Amino acid sequence: MKMQSEILKNANKINFNFVIAGILTSVLALGFVLAIIKNPLSAIILITAFALLIIFTLRTDFGIYLIVLSLITGQLLRIPITEGSAIQLTDILVVALSSVWIIKKIILNEKIKSTFIGPFLFIFLSIALLSFVNGLRFLNLDQAMISFFYLLRLWAYATLFFIATDIFKQEKNIYTFKKILFFAFFAIAVAGIIQIIIFPSLMKWAALYGWDPHMYRLFSTFLDPNFVGAFLVIGLMIALGFLFYTKSIEGKLVLIVLAIVFLVSIILTYSRSTYLFLAISFLTFSILRSRKLLLLGIAVIIILLLIFPKSVERIEGGFNIDESARSRFKTWEKTITIIKDHPVLGVGFNAFRYAQDRYSFLEEAAQDHSGAGSDSSILFIFATTGFFGFIAYIIFYILSLIKTKKVFSYSSSLQRRALALALFSILIGLAFHSVFVNSLFYPAIMVPLFIMLGIISTKSA
Repeated sequence: MKMQSEILKNANKINFNFVIAGILTSVLALGFVLAIIKNPLSAIILITAFALLIIFTLRTDFGIYLIVLSLITGQLLRIPITEGSAIQLTDILVVALSSVWIIKKIILNEKIKSTFIGPFLFIFLSIALLSFVNGLRFLNLDQAMISFFYLLRLWAYATLFFIATDIFKQEKNIYTFKKILFFAFFAIAVAGIIQIIIFPSLMKWAALYGWDPHMYRLFSTFLDPNFVGAFLVIGLMIALGFLFYTKSIEGKLVLIVLAIVFLVSIILTYSRSTYLFLAISFLTFSILRSRKLLLLGIAVIIILLLIFPKSVERIEGGFNIDESARSRFKTWEKTITIIKDHPVLGVGFNAFRYAQDRYSFLEEAAQDHSGAGSDSSILFIFATTGFFGFIAYIIFYILSLIKTKKVFSYSSSLQRRALALALFSILIGLAFHSVFVNSLFYPAIMVPLFIMLGIISTKSA
């Protein structure tokens, strides 16, 4: 009976794939004919959209790989929706893949696999939804639609965790994901090194498009040294994780080169929050895996600091309350004021921009890119989802740490152990980084974290 059930289930999957592919191809052909007559550009967009839907339907893993590669574009492919709100290429791909995967699960009547941390992630997402509904009374229709987009985006990115638990049972899939992920990290690091040579200042873009005027710092395609720095720290820790579980000399050499490129790029961001992230993650990694590595790492970092003396100035500035620190403290004070007035469910996820506007907290410079978030993920969670959302997220985060530590200690899969080792160190460091930057909800950080959490939460087939 069990064998017959499996055969029937596989047959249903095959039939579903053929039916969906047939429908999408037919609609694509019709749309192409109509679009090519009126507008060739529309035809190209339509073809691309339906091709992606077919790929996402038939090969979910390809969807994951495309999403990882899309991180390379950063903020360069950014489509404005309203003043201060925009969607990125990665947002579109994540929402599309998550929607297709959920619809496929419903049609095939397949259950989403139960995991150790999955239910607690779902609880936080549900509270975020409840907080959004509760906060609708403060919003007009346009504001409600923009806030709903941010909520939808959060749900879509979180769904990557459940998708990863579904498709990364095979070791070969993890290996492919690892290669593509490293390529994305390397491309962003190299783009940043080239950028700091030929395009070292964002002053012009600050005046024209509202970006922060970073000068002589590596910001790559993210246009922000704090976020790209955090992203590259994640890449560095993953490279170190696999370095200890790779047996071939060639593989170790490639990982060492990647680690050096990532580390140099991190130094060039001159981001103090990133340096803190790196220091805590590396210290955690060294304690877990090799204390000798700590001595080597300190020596390498000292050499790099001597080569790039500006980084030493930035670190010394971290012990002084400069203009940047005072600005961050003011942001925290404003966010705490909002929390005091909305302690239970917050102002709604994500209606933080409009809450700041009601309190007259928004400065002109924040209207474009920074008004939707806070300079602290912890305060942002409390302000938008209240006490219950804050507690739910903290529980999810702690359980994620417990799960990664367990996989690192006991998994029979070397690839999962490498990812778990890196991920545990990343989560510890990111907790500190997110106090100063709203990094927990940055798309390029959510993508690798949710996928890696999904990978370590499933066992090898």
